[in-house]
Amino acid sequence: MEVEDGEIFTMNICDSDNDELPWPVADKTDTMEDFIANYASESESGTDDAPAAASTTDSASCSEDCMTMKDISPDLGKQLTSFVQNTPCVPTRRVWMKEEKELVLKILQEKKMSVQGTHKFLQRQFSGTILSKVTRAMVRRWASTFRSNGDKFKPRGPKRDEDFEAEVLSDCIVLEHSPPEDGSAGPSLLTTVANDMHSYAMVQHAAREVQKQEKWQGVKSVQQLKFGCTWVQSFLARYGMRRKRVTADRKGTRPSDAEIRETMARMQAIITENKISPKFTLNTDETGVFYGQGPRNHYVPIGNTKGGIRGNAAHSTMKTRFTASITGSAEGDLLPEYLIIACSVAKPDLSRVRVIANLHEKPGFTQEEGWELKWWEQTLPIKNKKTENEYEDIKFVLPYLIHGERGTVITCQKKAWMDTPAICMWVELVLKPWLDANQCPDWGALLTWDHCGPHKTRAVHEMLERYKIWAECLPKNMTDWLQVMDLVVNGPYKSNTRRLRLQDLHAYMQAFQVAYYRAKAKGEDAQHWNPPKPALTRGLLNSMKALHGMDADAEFRHGMRKSFEQVGLRPKTGCVVENPEALWFAPWTGAEVGSTLSARACGKLVKMLCKQEAKQVALADIVDDSNLILLDDDEDRDEDVHGHEEDDEECNDEIE
Repeated sequence: MEVEDGEIFTMNICDSDNDELPWPVADKTDTMEDFIANYASESESGTDDAPAAASTTDSASCSEDCMTMKDISPDLGKQLTSFVQNTPCVPTRRVWMKEEKELVLKILQEKKMSVQGTHKFLQRQFSGTILSKVTRAMVRRWASTFRSNGDKFKPRGPKRDEDFEAEVLSDCIVLEHSPPEDGSAGPSLLTTVANDMHSYAMVQHAAREVQKQEKWQGVKSVQQLKFGCTWVQSFLARYGMRRKRVTADRKGTRPSDAEIRETMARMQAIITENKISPKFTLNTDETGVFYGQGPRNHYVPIGNTKGGIRGNAAHSTMKTRFTASITGSAEGDLLPEYLIIACSVAKPDLSRVRVIANLHEKPGFTQEEGWELKWWEQTLPIKNKKTENEYEDIKFVLPYLIHGERGTVITCQKKAWMDTPAICMWVELVLKPWLDANQCPDWGALLTWDHCGPHKTRAVHEMLERYKIWAECLPKNMTDWLQVMDLVVNGPYKSNTRRLRLQDLHAYMQAFQVAYYRAKAKGEDAQHWNPPKPALTRGLLNSMKALHGMDADAEFRHGMRKSFEQVGLRPKTGCVVENPEALWFAPWTGAEVGSTLSARACGKLVKMLCKQEAKQVALADIVDDSNLILLDDDEDRDEDVHGHEEDDEECNDEIE
């Protein structure tokens, strides 16, 4: 039986027990031993006359079990190795693209291996990689799904117009595709310039607009498309698009790569010249905690109507909020939290405000539980709004609670914002005591933060210089890439806070059931399901519990250390004290984390990138741009909900 080079055989028998050979037996009268012997003799001699000595089922299985990477062609080995290196091994399920399935099936084609042998080869040679996720059933299914079509694999099912789909995708997303900066043969870099794919309806609208174009009017396969949810789902899967929750707003104009490298190099120079250890390389961020926020999802029984019973949640509100200032070190430590709650007075002297004193009387914040009520007094230079560039010394008297063991501080402010006096108070009550407790030398700590207005005020700079602490602002509008607290801390912190809120809700459910069934047993009117409103005290306690749990998690601490390394604030190699010669920081590459494309993504997006290049050429010759409507970036910009304005004057509206 002769086999042409490059010929692909597929399985016609779908029996789950028949996975020894991925191709059909040409002569049904041949035995399995004869069939394997024929292939063994052909692969060794290339002729039908070669003896088939020792070509039995056992010998074939033995050869497959002993097969290594040296036994396959160099080209196939390079393709497999490149795919493994550029594709991360994730624990979740993934969609295998046609090109990836072809790569696995090439092993069957080249060495005429069985399904079981191919599976064993992948498990043996690529253990711990993405190819080790390929099961024997997957290989068998792929071999039976794809039919022989020359050197290509042709999938079953309706034909799809890839040019049309690429046109739709190019109308929804703008990408920049460039090779690595060092000129190496590594994976390409992909940067998202613009993307409006927020929903199925958005994709459907773009597809219908493209369908109306003149060049697609005569294409029957395109005009027949209805663009239902199933089409959108498969369309997104084919091009490797994944749904992600929106966790940040698009920042303003970002600085250039040269400016980012200059800023990060300045911070790295401070770390190197002053021998600042990772223990004292800090990043801090203020985030609003909406402790009254309700659950996002609800599991309900399937109702008689389409969609089932509506999901509903207990009483919730987005107006109840306090601010948490969270600080972490490159060693993985979390500093004591600094919490700011709202009060009704907007004066520098809050000695008569009872908000903190009333909190001190609530369970969980009493003196017996380690809390102490104190007042912070400090005179600070504050810029006068009415007379520009003139500063006025204002005395602040602010109440606060401090925990004697943990060092947690709780204070108040008119809008629960982190303003200039609040930052100075944080430096004196939280940052400096923590540095002293860990024996930090003078000018031995670097504090990094964003461009929030109060961070850049004169009073804050003088306070940090008094305590000999370095402070640097990260590149503007780059906190979603370079601020560690935004990357790995704020999300888990808020998620754990919501989880504890749900646990409180479950505790109320247990008490509700007791009262409900007791009333039913007595024939009385049972109370309705009405969980109480979230209290501020529970929100604060849950917040502190969430942070303490994260700080005690070794895996979380390791992740924070790795994040400091990735952004370039912790050396990847060397030590500032013991091995300064080998000191090396990760450089800024201009690529977002996770934006390195695998061969799989490059292959799927190459047509879309070609469409974008064609649009660029076509639009370059257009002179009349009267029909182009762009929104002014400076108009109708909402104020940040946390009060993070850039101008110093705007940050102290409450201080007259």
